[in-house]
Amino acid sequence: MGMPTVSIALGAALALLGELPMINQEVILRYKASMALFRKCFKEGVIELVDLESINTLLAEKYGLPLNSIFLENNLLFRRK
Repeated sequence: MGMPTVSIALGAALALLGELPMINQEVILRYKASMALFRKCFKEGVIELVDLESINTLLAEKYGLPLNSIFLENNLLFRRK
């Protein structure tokens, strides 16, 4: 029986960054499903773009996703002014 190995680099990186929370796949799925519903409402003209953006932020907060998460449906390259 061998000793289990652990990546020293990973441990060091996490120590420098502070332990980052793992994002649960179920949380992402629920966020994506909710956004799909509201995106459909937007495409049908039921809600405005401003509403969709606000809903996006509210759902991210509800599900505990950081606002800069790659899982959010933000267009990080283009921001409305």
